[in-house]
Amino acid sequence: MRAILRLLALCLAFNAPLLLAGPGFAQEDDEEEEEEEQVYPDDYPRVNKLAAGVNGFLTWPADPVMFSIEGDEVFEEFWQPQVTGRIVGALAGLLQAPWRLTTGLFDALTSPLAPVMYMVSPVPRFKLIPFDHDDE
Repeated sequence: MRAILRLLALCLAFNAPLLLAGPGFAQEDDEEEEEEEQVYPDDYPRVNKLAAGVNGFLTWPADPVMFSIEGDEVFEEFWQPQVTGRIVGALAGLLQAPWRLTTGLFDALTSPLAPVMYMVSPVPRFKLIPFDHDDE
């Protein structure tokens, strides 16, 4: 018990200057954080394009499912859209899924060139990773 109390007293003795000078250290930390935040906007296009690519890569399996669910609304001009719209929607989703996967991989791989190359990914159905899309 005495050993624990001695250890506690030793820790308090070494940390007392830090406890007394707390507000001064907090201001320096805030200044350092502000400097770090100024670096982020320079990298924002790269990070945003990488996030769009990874999001497209992660959400491509949802296209056939969501197109078949929303098929009667998307293909409402078709004959009997409650049935044919869902079938055509599932087929359209099967075609869009590889496109979303390919463009997502392309955006992720070309993210270092983001200031020069635009985002090619389609507008996302779901955003698992927050990012700003150019067409939204």
